[in-house]
Amino acid sequence: IGTYKGLSALALAANESVDVISYDIRWSVNVNRPRNIEFRVGNFYNDPILLKADFIFVDIDPHDGSNEQIVLKYLKDHNYTGLVMFDDIYQFDGMKKFWESIEQPKHDLTHVGHWSGTGLVDFS
Repeated sequence: IGTYKGLSALALAANESVDVISYDIRWSVNVNRPRNIEFRVGNFYNDPILLKADFIFVDIDPHDGSNEQIVLKYLKDHNYTGLVMFDDIYQFDGMKKFWESIEQPKHDLTHVGHWSGTGLVDFS
């Protein structure tokens, strides 16, 4: 969730046996699309396939924690049962507060992830 230029989707699709669906509110993609990526423009809340995903990666602007909180609540309210990775959990104060507020089991993976903070939340 949060395609922007498409680089995260490209990284997630490195394994060709994995299908990646990437959502954003506007088209900004500037990468060549491998066959296992589908870029969708629009509101992911209207797509029931999201709740069937084993893994969701969230990297949405403006990185203030408010949209991330909405995504987290949506997943909780719809009994999501997979893994969710949040990017930039330490880059901004709002994201730090969001990360600290999460009650589900979570793991800080910054040491193997992105310098700005990488967090994994386990909904299983």
